[in-house]
Amino acid sequence: MIVWIFFPPGAGGDGFANLLEQSSNVIALDANKHWRVHRYVDHQVKFWAPTLGNIAQRINTVDRLDDQQLAIADSNNEYLVITSHDLTLKTTFLKNTLSDQKHIKILLQPRDGYKSLNNYRLKNLIEFVHMPQTHVELKTGALSNFIVSLKSVPNYWTDIKKLTDAIGLKLDEKEFIHYKKIVTGELQYTTPGIEHYKSYIDVDNITKYTKIY
Repeated sequence: MIVWIFFPPGAGGDGFANLLEQSSNVIALDANKHWRVHRYVDHQVKFWAPTLGNIAQRINTVDRLDDQQLAIADSNNEYLVITSHDLTLKTTFLKNTLSDQKHIKILLQPRDGYKSLNNYRLKNLIEFVHMPQTHVELKTGALSNFIVSLKSVPNYWTDIKKLTDAIGLKLDEKEFIHYKKIVTGELQYTTPGIEHYKSYIDVDNITKYTKIY
C-alpha cells in the first residue's frame, strides 16, 4: 500500500513522512531507512524525502513506480511513504493502475500558510524581502482520507498512534520521541555533510544567510 503525504512547501511534510517511514512495515523508497536530516537554518531542521526515480525534482506520480515498488504498493502488509506538493490531488493519480484501496492519502494542514512560505524560503536558503505577516491561502483538494494538523503532531503521541493504527502502520513510540527531539531542536545532528546556517536581514531588508559550519 502507499501512504501519500500531500503538503505545501515549508509545512514540515518531509519530516512527518520521515517519521512514518520509521514504521517496521514501511519499505523506504530508496531502500535506505534513516533519519533524513538535510541541514539546519537558525537551529531549525530541514528534512528531505526520496523521490520516485531518484530525480532531483519532486515529481512523484503513481506512474513512476518501478516493478518492485508496485509489488509493495499492491501488498496488504507492506507500505511505501511518498511525499507530494500536489495539493489538489489532480496529477498524482492520472495514470493509476492500482486499486483505490491501495492509496492512503494524508493532507497536512500547516499552522500558518505565511509561516510555511517563510520556512520554505529559509530552509532552502532563498533570499527574499522581509515583509510584514500576511494571510496566505492554500488551495487544497478534498479527496484525502486523513487531514492532519501539524499544530499537534510534534507534541502528542496519542494523535500519531491513532493515525498510524487507522492506517495499519507499525510505529513504535520511541521513534516519535526521537522525531520530536529533532523537530524541537533538542537533538541536532553534526554528521559530516549536514550544514548549519544562520539567517540575517541586511540593510535592504533582504533575508540572507551565513554558513556557521
